[in-house]
Amino acid sequence: LSSEVFIVSLNVAKLAIWDRPFGYGINNYHLAFKKYINEITITNRITSKLNVFDASNNLAKMITEFGIFNFLILYIFLKFLFSSKISFEYKFIIFPALFTQTFLRGAGYFNGGYILYSVLVCYLLYKSKD
Repeated sequence: LSSEVFIVSLNVAKLAIWDRPFGYGINNYHLAFKKYINEITITNRITSKLNVFDASNNLAKMITEFGIFNFLILYIFLKFLFSSKISFEYKFIIFPALFTQTFLRGAGYFNGGYILYSVLVCYLLYKSKD
């Protein structure tokens, strides 16, 4: 069931970015979910009622809500990861939390410290320019 919810959220994101390349807007994942859920093949009926508002991971949620602008966010995360000016200790603490919530399992931007870690990444990148 958990795997199917994950796959459904990625399919919603795929259909949404083709339909609305600039996204549905912040916290509007549920609009895309309701629009596309009947177009996605599911094996368990309850899947159509799970994670309606927050997807199963933040990547699917961000692609659906921000569209192509999501690539800017991913670019910032990758720049942080590969920056030689930011110490390994910061990366060791911050990146695993961002990675797991972005790609594996996340419950939105405001849960699990996701927004805090994202702001911290931006701050460290800004600070490393000096």
